[in-house]
Amino acid sequence: MTLVDSITALCLRAGLTAAQFDVSGLASVTMPVRALVVSQVSSIRTVLDMMASVYFFDIVLSDKLYFRARGGSSVASLAYEDLGVVAAGSELPDPLPLTQASELEVPAQVALTYNNVDADYQTDTQYSDRLLSGQESTSAVQVPMGFTASEAKQIVDKMLADQAWRLRTTIALGLQFAALQPTDVITATSDNGSQYRLRLHKSTEADGVLTFEAVIDDATVLTQAGTTSAGITGQTTVAALPN
Repeated sequence: MTLVDSITALCLRAGLTAAQFDVSGLASVTMPVRALVVSQVSSIRTVLDMMASVYFFDIVLSDKLYFRARGGSSVASLAYEDLGVVAAGSELPDPLPLTQASELEVPAQVALTYNNVDADYQTDTQYSDRLLSGQESTSAVQVPMGFTASEAKQIVDKMLADQAWRLRTTIALGLQFAALQPTDVITATSDNGSQYRLRLHKSTEADGVLTFEAVIDDATVLTQAGTTSAGITGQTTVAALPN
């Protein structure tokens, strides 16, 4: 199944109508959903969050539930003068504070455990290593989904690169930018003219000020070769039924 078909089926199973969600933003995701196991009672949200972590999409609720693949085009360009809005009488903040993830917060290695569809759905693990890290820590991720070895390698490489290059910031805007919402990608300009591509993550509104938590959005992170060894292979041959 395509990701669009899978998410649609899950939303309908949860009781939503087709008018209550929009999956058109996932049309650019080409990696298929080969297998998905839900082995215990859980909410559909839990399943969607798990799928979002390996297919790299975000979900936002406004007039309906929107599913949007990461790596999209910037929807707005913000000048430095647009940033740092505050309510009257409040102290002026840094308009574009950038916070780099601590070296200790980023794992040296990520291990993704999944079911290899080319090896009779046996459990397999693909690794991605930073190589230059000064620590020896492994972040283990297990997903009840089926992938080829190459697809799993692409996913784990994306996971590690996404964490290694993550910069965070908080920006405050006026109400003229009320159309912006989490999952949107914007371009913000700093005081020295440098431009940053940001993905809005969380929003709050108070006293006419829109505050967004955002992360640096590097679309190249989502492009990984997925080069891996052949690994384990299938051992079972399914014979045709006799006539």
